Amino acid sequence: MKRKRRSYYDGSLKKLPSGRWRMQISLGQSEDGTRKRLSKTFDTQKDAIDWKNKMYTIKENYGQDSIITSNSTFIERYSDWLLTFKKSEVYSRQFKVLMQHYHSWIKPYFFKIKEKDIFYKHMQAFFKHLERKNVGLETRRKIKCELHQYFEFSYRGTPMRNPLDVVKILSTKKIEMLDGTCAFNSVDYKAVPKEIRQEFLTALDQNAYSPFLKPLCYLMYFTGNRIGEALAYQWKDFNFERRYFLVYKSLTIEYDFDENGNTIGRGKTIVKTPKTENGIRPLPLLDILYEVLYEWYEKRLAQEKITGISFTAPDDYIFATDMGHLRTEGGTYTIFQRFLKRYNLHGKGIHFQALRQTFSNSLFANGAGEQIIEDIMGHASISTTKKHYKTLQKFDSVQEAARQFNALYQPKNKKYKAGKNVTFAPEGYITEEEAIQKVSPNLPKKTKDKKNKEEELVQFLEDLKETDPKLFKRLKEIVSE
Repeated sequence: MKRKRRSYYDGSLKKLPSGRWRMQISLGQSEDGTRKRLSKTFDTQKDAIDWKNKMYTIKENYGQDSIITSNSTFIERYSDWLLTFKKSEVYSRQFKVLMQHYHSWIKPYFFKIKEKDIFYKHMQAFFKHLERKNVGLETRRKIKCELHQYFEFSYRGTPMRNPLDVVKILSTKKIEMLDGTCAFNSVDYKAVPKEIRQEFLTALDQNAYSPFLKPLCYLMYFTGNRIGEALAYQWKDFNFERRYFLVYKSLTIEYDFDENGNTIGRGKTIVKTPKTENGIRPLPLLDILYEVLYEWYEKRLAQEKITGISFTAPDDYIFATDMGHLRTEGGTYTIFQRFLKRYNLHGKGIHFQALRQTFSNSLFANGAGEQIIEDIMGHASISTTKKHYKTLQKFDSVQEAARQFNALYQPKNKKYKAGKNVTFAPEGYITEEEAIQKVSPNLPKKTKDKKNKEEELVQFLEDLKETDPKLFKRLKEIVSE
């Protein structure tokens, strides 16, 4: 009988009836005196030997404890990591999402697989499975990030490669191109569709059932605010005289969890500071937004006289409920969906994130630099706006954005238009352009219209006549010629 088991130093190799190869290696003895072995099956003999050599290299350099020999399933170790380590690192709202991903997708797929048997092929097949189940692209990306973090934690101190490093997630699905217009109907377009933007703004003007939606949506549409940031605003956060306001807080939901990571109750809405420093930023109070907020303020004043409830004090929330309480994201979302259905706008690509994305797209379309967009939008990373360098301070970005949008969107009543003395910045703030003027006082200032240019030219010639009469005389002769 032909021998099928071959000795390879401390390991043994066996060819199975199926034609595959099983390698078994020895890792010494456990505490109870039994021998510790590790085995794995491969398609080829070469793969089996290469794996054995890799395991012994890890054993010699890092110790045998660095090789996962436990019979624990991947799910047991992953859930332990979530409850023991990850829970204390993230907000409760984010932890709830992690547990939803775990129960809905990760646990059912990897239920019986041992961690020592996890290979990159398992992960690639898992994400193919999610795609077949029509799991959204962003959800798949988040799950990949969560699994990657786990394996980085599990393999720390070892040369083991993270199996997620080679996993690819397709950003777009392959679709049949029936005609050229298909290329412009991408599902990745997240802004409010261009053809219904005016219809949407008109519906907000006409809406009488939930009047707070107009100033709320205008705030997101014309400043790029997140819904949680907008609902957290108090009147004291706005400087109406100098036409700017500050973003430094946001709504979030805080949950309680049991020992298994299941949520207890519905959660509580609270106000917290942003997750990153980039989220704290100044924004300009545009003319059209100033008009809408001022009208909303007057409505709230009238409501105070009728109900006796405070709505306009500095500490009052701008978009508080009719009882003066902090408005929740869930309740606001429900009201917004009713509004969309009432005006036949439901299912047409309008949602809170789309309002923010529309503002960003408008900045790009009108030539605003990526630096300005990142500062205004409060992006957490440079790659979000594909920015390569940073030179301007944030209020420079605020003023540039204000000039662009005030030129594009005019208030209905001209009395709300910002005057020449409005700077969209705190008192005493110096822009980059003004700083250059201080260093080079003879450098002509940038002007906005023909009249200003003519006035500056006259002033320049008068100064030149006094400081350099000969040059002034020569210029006068040239002009006469």
